[in-house]
This record gives sequence, structure tokens and C-alpha cells, in this order.
Amino acid sequence: MAIENGHAVFLQEIDPSKLKITRTSTPSTLPSTTSLPFGIHHSDHMLILSYDPQAGGWSAPEIKPYANISLDPMSSCFQYATSCFEGMKAYLSPTSQPLLFRPKMNMARLASSVSRLSLPPFDTSALLELIKKLVKTEEKWIPRDEQGKALTGYSLYVRPTMLGTKSSLGVGASDKAILYVICSPSGPFFPPVLPSEGKVPGYIKPVKLLAVSEHVRAWPGGTGAHKLALNYSPGFLTQKEAERKGYDQILWLRREGREEVVMEVGAMNFFVALKRDDGDIDIITPPLDGTILPGVTRASILQLIQSDQTLFSSSFSSSTISSTISTSTTTTNPAPKLYAHETPLTMSQLDTYHSQHKILEIFGVGTAAIVAPVGAVSYSSSLSSLSSSSSSNNNNNNNNNNDKEKDKAQTMDPADVQGIGQAHAANVVEIAENADDAVDHGDQTTAATTITAGTTTNTTKTIVVPEYEQGIGPVAAAIRRMILDIQEGRVEWEGWAVGC
Repeated sequence: MAIENGHAVFLQEIDPSKLKITRTSTPSTLPSTTSLPFGIHHSDHMLILSYDPQAGGWSAPEIKPYANISLDPMSSCFQYATSCFEGMKAYLSPTSQPLLFRPKMNMARLASSVSRLSLPPFDTSALLELIKKLVKTEEKWIPRDEQGKALTGYSLYVRPTMLGTKSSLGVGASDKAILYVICSPSGPFFPPVLPSEGKVPGYIKPVKLLAVSEHVRAWPGGTGAHKLALNYSPGFLTQKEAERKGYDQILWLRREGREEVVMEVGAMNFFVALKRDDGDIDIITPPLDGTILPGVTRASILQLIQSDQTLFSSSFSSSTISSTISTSTTTTNPAPKLYAHETPLTMSQLDTYHSQHKILEIFGVGTAAIVAPVGAVSYSSSLSSLSSSSSSNNNNNNNNNNDKEKDKAQTMDPADVQGIGQAHAANVVEIAENADDAVDHGDQTTAATTITAGTTTNTTKTIVVPEYEQGIGPVAAAIRRMILDIQEGRVEWEGWAVGC
């Protein structure tokens, strides 16, 4: 509903009954399942509709051949990043029915993102109905084996996206939008290892993390709890520099006083498995405080563990947890229970858990990877080296310097601002270089290098996670297997797998 000249005007909602389907006359050849990297291929068709209050609201939806979208260069999505999206997957059941995993959660999260950007609202049920029809249209793009049966770990990735399309350079919300959905066939996020690599079949290589707090993914009161395009691109520089030094992902931190709070692993939610004194296992993930994306996989893992603490116990025993942890703390519990907690974590806490030999596994979870094991986390900590005898004089000097810095900030040249940005980027590189030296030690203790500058000592440490024959630890492996069994229809769990 809109208000025009003091009168209520009812605008058209999304209406699936008006769907028009135009099939391609030149269908593409299906890609080989031997190489299906995430997000490279696209299917033949897309779903698209638009919103324009002057045209009466939402247009009739259309499934049509995949094609470019033409937009005005002044469109809001280009100028002010009014763009949000979702990530969901369609799997093939044992009876060859396409299944979506908890799609209502994706629709609710997309609606929340749309609201945060003040984009036009939409009917989540209507959009989900249209997505199901798109998946049915693209059913052949869900990867299969030579007999046409489901391939475990393979799926059709579904990406709904909304763009603000108001044509104006004025700073303000967009009352026009395009909503489209595209599909991409994808294999397992972690490709199978080659026999020449000397690993067991099904081995999943743990990722190596660089923890960073100089740049942050999200902050209190910001947009971290929403799936907005603007949340991702600012992290590309940090990720690129980490990769240059041989790291796989960033562990995002946020400084709170002298503490560094753990946030997310790249674009995944963070989990750590800790051994309890009674032999059971605590599964900890940071709480949804407005800076953490409410992941569907994250929520599912927590709910599974909370529903039955022994649900995964039959999948592993204390003897499979880790042979690398000191025998003085090795659990004697033959079938450990899991206890899920949403609790804030800091790097200092993780360091303490590591020194106490309590860390069993660290892993990230998300739609793309499902579960990604972590092998090592390198981070830099700053420690004050001021002596108590000189603290008074130094404090006076610091106060004077702070006054000078305030005066300088008021007249700062734009070139100086650019220099600050370059300095931040250089700092990320420096941390990466020194952290790389630490992680190469490859032992089970906290490795460290120390860099002293002025009155501050930067210490780079590495938390090395216990190694497992399968790469992925038994706890994460059991969770991953259960999630896949539900997603692919082998296990029915509270209607989470929804047929198309």
C-alpha cells in the first residue's frame, strides 16, 4: 500500500498465478561432474520480476532464458549499494525429487535484508513458490551420476537477488527494484583429493586462517546480521593479502577494549569443539548480537544438538576424537555427549583453551561449504611494554601527543587520509607475513614471533588444531554427514527438506 494525495493506493503483490515461462531455444550442454567449482556455471533460465509504484507494484513474474539485465547507470544499486541476496541449495532426493533445505528461513532472511536497505517489501511465500517452479524448470541441472541418480554433496545453488533501481543520484531509499533468481550447478565445496596426494579417500583439507582485527567485517549497530552485498566487498582486500601469504580464509575479529572478539570465518559462522572435564564436548559459536549473520546451517546444527545431546554420539567415540591431545586430558567417555552454546569468544580465550589442550576441533559452517575444518589460526596480539616507573611521564607525553593529533585531524589533507588507508592495508600484509612464519612450524604448541616498535610489542601466535586422518575431525564430520542426509532426503527431520 502507498499513499498518494492523502489516499491509500493498494499496490500489486507478487502473484505466482501470473507466472509466464519462456523456455530457451538453445539449451546448454550440462557441465561435467568431474569439475564443478562453486559459482562458475549457470543454468539455462532465470526468474525475474520488478517493482515500480508508478506501474502499480510488482510486475508479473517471468521465468525466461538466462540473459543480461539492462539498468540505468544512475541506478541506486550502482551508486549506493542497495543490493542484497540469499544463498540456498536444491538437492536431489533418492527418488529424484528436487529438495530445498529450510527455504522459509532464507526467505525470512532476505525479507530482513530488504527491509534493512529500505527496498520494496515482498511476499515471502509467493517468492518461495516461484523459486520452487524455477528449480523444477532447471531440474536437469542438479548433478547426477551416469545412472541419473543423486550424487551426494552435489547440488543446484540458488541465488535470489534484489537490486534497487531508482534512477537518481540523490541520497535516499530506492522505491524501485528488480528481483531475480539464478541457479548454478555445484559439486562439493572441497574437491576430492588425488591418490598422488597420499591422503585417505574422502579427505577434506583443513583451512588455514589469518585472524584480523585491523579491518572488521561488521560492528554493533551495523549491517552484519544481513546478507547485503556491501558487507562482502570491503573484505576482499584483506582476503587477497591473506591468500598471497598462503592462508585460505580470514577469521574476522572485533576489538573491544583490550580484547579481540571472534566473529566469522570468511563468510561462514565460527564453531569450536572443546573437551569438558567430564569427557563430554562443548560446541561453542558466537551469539547473534547483530554483527553475526544468522546462518541457516548454523541454526540447524544448534537445533540438532539441542534436540538430543547423544544424537551424534554413535558417530564417534573418545578414541576417535584425537590421538594428538596429551594423555593427561584424554577423555575416557566412550560416547561423548555434545552441548551447544551461543557464547562470546575472544582470541585470548581460544589461546587459553589451546594451552589447556581443550580444543578438539575448529570449523566454519555455511551453505556453500556446509562444514569446513580449520587446521590453524594465526593472529597478532599487541602487548604494552611500558614500565611502571615511566608510566606517569609517558601518560603526560601521550596526552600532549593526543592533543596534537586532534588538532591535526581537524585540518587533515585528503592525501593524508589516503595514506592512512594504505597504512592499514600495509599492516594487514605485515601481520600476514609474520603470521606465516609462525604457522609454518606445524607443531601442536602455540608458535610465536615478536616484533617490537616503540613502546608496543606485536606478538604473532598460531593456534594449531589437532590433526585427523580424514582432515575433518570426527565431530565436524558427524555434523556434516547428518546435515547432508537431511538435505538429500535420506533422513527426515521436522520437514527441513522441502520438495519442489
